Amino acid sequence: MKIFPTVDDFEISPQFAQRTLLYGIGVGVLGSFLFLDIERPGLAMTLWLSAFALAATSLATRFRPDRIWLIVLWSAIAILAAAVLLVRLNTLALLTMPAMALLAAVVVIMELRGQRLGETRPFQFLGACLRLPLQALTGCMLMLGKVDIRSNINDPKFFPVLRGLVIALPLILIIGSLFSSADARFESLFGCVMQFFGPDMPEHILISFCVGWLATGLLVTISCVRKHEDLENAPGLKIGEIETRIVMLSLLALFLLFVVVQLPYLFGGRETIESTPGLTLATYARRGFFELVSVTAITLVLLIILNSSTSNAKRFQPFAFALLTCLFIIMISAGQRLTLYMDSFGLTLARLAAAAFMTWLALCLIVFGTCLRTGNDSRLVPVAVYSAISLVFALSLANPVRLITNYNIETARQNDTALDVEYLLSLGVEVVPRLLEEYDALEFGQQCLLAGTWTDQFGLDEPETARLSDWRNWNLAYKRALESVEQHRDAFPILIDHAVSRRMLPPMLYSGYLCQHSSALFPLGIR
Repeated sequence: MKIFPTVDDFEISPQFAQRTLLYGIGVGVLGSFLFLDIERPGLAMTLWLSAFALAATSLATRFRPDRIWLIVLWSAIAILAAAVLLVRLNTLALLTMPAMALLAAVVVIMELRGQRLGETRPFQFLGACLRLPLQALTGCMLMLGKVDIRSNINDPKFFPVLRGLVIALPLILIIGSLFSSADARFESLFGCVMQFFGPDMPEHILISFCVGWLATGLLVTISCVRKHEDLENAPGLKIGEIETRIVMLSLLALFLLFVVVQLPYLFGGRETIESTPGLTLATYARRGFFELVSVTAITLVLLIILNSSTSNAKRFQPFAFALLTCLFIIMISAGQRLTLYMDSFGLTLARLAAAAFMTWLALCLIVFGTCLRTGNDSRLVPVAVYSAISLVFALSLANPVRLITNYNIETARQNDTALDVEYLLSLGVEVVPRLLEEYDALEFGQQCLLAGTWTDQFGLDEPETARLSDWRNWNLAYKRALESVEQHRDAFPILIDHAVSRRMLPPMLYSGYLCQHSSALFPLGIR
């Protein structure tokens, strides 16, 4: 399996090299303008990926017209993933959506090398994942020698274009600065241009170079990579029958022991757990859920590797099916732990993400089981890729933060316990509208916590002109949260930003505020 790209991988003409280098420089400079000093990356990522997709499509139209629809389709998926960050603003979306964009790039590069996604084996897909960063790093280096600099300088249009830029640039900076002084909103729009020529200029140049280098490498890979016939029969790792049998028997014995221990809890339920000496419901639920999910994922990867490398598939399959059965029982145990913990202590973003990941793992286990039965594991990769994309998009569109907030509110009511407002605040701004719906039902200390946190978070104690955000930070969730807070601002307790409170109270927890209510001062959190 060939991973490191070489000059033989590419058919690079001087015309292609020049056009690709110009696109790469433009995308790099755009990345510097968009990504430096931003707080919410949705708009910046969407614009940058759109520009990169236009550059890739333009090059493909001219040099790879046979694969234009492939590039357009997966570019649209990557841009759609970035656009989700315009609507959502939580940790889960910030981690998964860029991963979806990278996954789209992996599939494009793999298909352009002649390996169809529907026929890809797990090792080939792993090779494509490793190939992506390597080709991004080395693609530009392989192309630079093809650029004919002398002919470009001798072009009759070169110096007139250069003189025009030298004349226009100072005029743009001067007139743009005057417009910025006249209007605060225009200043936030034009500010990123001014920063490029200010004290941050070295940082902008460095970011432009790095982003442009990686983008150029990917553009080279996408636009002119040739098919390699050796991909179909790429050699893989081979493990002997004795070694495979020892590994499988050892794992099977360990898994069976764990399953036997877990069976009473699986069938006995909550009563068996609570009646076990030294074991509480909280301890049982808290310990092991993430570990069991990790064990399932690691074992599945191991089975895929052994299945691809074993020299005797017929003797491997019985052990593999036995391990798959144990894995399903372990996943049931993990699901039971999560359900018990959610019923007693509520839901968190990490638990929701783990539950979604566990669902995806269960699907992969089922597909891998069918692959074992048929002796062809090429179905696993496309099912895993398409199901991962579908699950991530569905989870983001379902608004996981609101799901968590609703669940925790209902759990607190049913169990007659205090709502963990501090954790909900840590989920970000998407929780604001839902908490405002419950605001009147909260205790006074919790209201103070919300009011103080949101006052700091949204700058409510600052003038409106000072609260104007950089246009690159625009986000629908943040906008809705800010509007909701401003509408309910009159219902907030009176906040006193007192110097003593900042020394006495934890600033991360209480935002340095005291609340006034009924002519008395109460520190936040006292109920």
